[in-house]
Amino acid sequence: MNLIFIFLFFIQINFNLINSNQIRKRRQSNLEPSLNGSIPFGIVQFNRVGVIPIGTPPKNFTLSLNLQSSAFWVVDNNADFPWTKT
Repeated sequence: MNLIFIFLFFIQINFNLINSNQIRKRRQSNLEPSLNGSIPFGIVQFNRVGVIPIGTPPKNFTLSLNLQSSAFWVVDNNADFPWTKT
């Protein structure tokens, strides 16, 4: 009985490792922005840091961080898509 329990526990651990690797690969392929700066907005989670003035006269921009990636965007407050990666 103990042997069956250990075997099933081992199978569960392997399944979880495989599943987490598949999720990680899916995130990497779906969440990274393309070269032209477009992003899959429905999947990416952003953390808006705040409005920062840039230039003379200053124009307000929003700094946004992608929570699933090291990428970040500086976005014009009045702009819609596409967002530009910097």
